[in-house]
Amino acid sequence: QDDPSEDQSSIYYLFERINTGGTPLSPQEIRTCLFFGPFVELLATLNMNDCWRDIFGPVNNRMRDQELILRYFGLLYSREQYQRPMKAFLNKTLGHNRNLNRISGSDLGNIFNDTISRIHHALGPKAFRPQRAFNAAVFDSVMVGLSSRLLTGTTPKSETIASRYAELTQDSDYYMAVTKSTADEEMVARRLELAISAFR
Repeated sequence: QDDPSEDQSSIYYLFERINTGGTPLSPQEIRTCLFFGPFVELLATLNMNDCWRDIFGPVNNRMRDQELILRYFGLLYSREQYQRPMKAFLNKTLGHNRNLNRISGSDLGNIFNDTISRIHHALGPKAFRPQRAFNAAVFDSVMVGLSSRLLTGTTPKSETIASRYAELTQDSDYYMAVTKSTADEEMVARRLELAISAFR
């Protein structure tokens, strides 16, 4: 694939098809090989954030936690371009900013660290678990919702974050968008819209 040079989707899918012997690599492990560079290194650094580790749990040996951070960045900055499948969207997200020349590492690091620390302070280690298990759709939408508010230059109090989170997770439309067909364009757009509105 010669064009676009920053999107190695064809190589990704070729590698995915031949990656059948032994223990197959996870999608994020393949991305890390294909798009290695400053963005990949930043994801590994952010993945060690203490608040994030307390919420997510032990480091995932298949890089699921790093993939979630990548997913958050993709939906925060490029949600209008989202199209399923999610794996292709994440490939483009990582490839387009591989060298951190579109969005700087400091900007990405600052907004992730600020958002996750405020979530942790307001909700504790049970954040993103509306029931018992960690819910990736709740994670991406709540993170995008609060980050969108923080990027306006205003900071809600912890009590406000907690109350808005409680209201959001009890909303029937939101519940549907984080539990049913969560990678569908309609569901992604709906949950992000509701979360951004909740924290506005």
